[in-house]
Amino acid sequence: MTENWVALARESALAAEHMAIGVTALGKADYAKNAYYGQAFFALSTGFERSAKSVLAVDYAIRHSGQFPPHSEIRKYHHDLGKLLQEVDKIAGQLNNQYRLPNAPVHSRIIAILSEFANNITRYYNIELLTNAPHVHSRTDPIQRWHDEVIALVLDQHYRPQHRERDEKRARAADDLLGSHSLVMLTSENKRSLDSLYESLLQSARLEFAKPYVRLYALQIARFIGEVASELGRVAQSQRISDIPALSEFYAIFGGPDRFLKSRKTWSIYAP
Repeated sequence: MTENWVALARESALAAEHMAIGVTALGKADYAKNAYYGQAFFALSTGFERSAKSVLAVDYAIRHSGQFPPHSEIRKYHHDLGKLLQEVDKIAGQLNNQYRLPNAPVHSRIIAILSEFANNITRYYNIELLTNAPHVHSRTDPIQRWHDEVIALVLDQHYRPQHRERDEKRARAADDLLGSHSLVMLTSENKRSLDSLYESLLQSARLEFAKPYVRLYALQIARFIGEVASELGRVAQSQRISDIPALSEFYAIFGGPDRFLKSRKTWSIYAP
């Protein structure tokens, strides 16, 4: 094993595990456990960026007889996830890979929100709000934006009237039974006051319904990156480039069908 082989193996493991940590956190996040949103944003933005940059580095090495790119070649993308993933998509096209960058509106919103987070535009929103930083009032809280642009779109597409009626009925029944004995002082993801048991339970039900779909859409992006990385690893192996490991080992977990991505809650590249 060369030093470059070890470096690429460690980088690929780090990137893939961060994507896994991120989607696991998405399944835990809600208005009452909002720190999981931050964990998901940190992990997913890091995982998407570092895996995409690894893909670009490997593609360059394949095209340049095993020589990895200069630092400036990768650094020019900064933390722009949109540009990075578009470059990975170009590579996918050249490889005739069956997976291409998912481009439904919800995917675009996920990438845009995480790209702003990665570029420090919203990463320190709370501290900047507290300290009245310049331009902070022209920006949106990343949790609020995630709720309004990702979760809301998922609900609009998948949350049917029968689902709404079921959840409203259950929330109303619980509120009728326990509401007068409860004190609720919570805030939703979009900063709306939840001051009754009915409102908090209904918000929880909506979020629980949306979580598998949100996880699926994020994992579809991870699967796309992983498939391109794995194919490049196979090409490198066929060319006997000793500095490039079998990258499929790190990304295999993301390679399942949609029904698997949607149903699995806990993710790790080290899980059985």
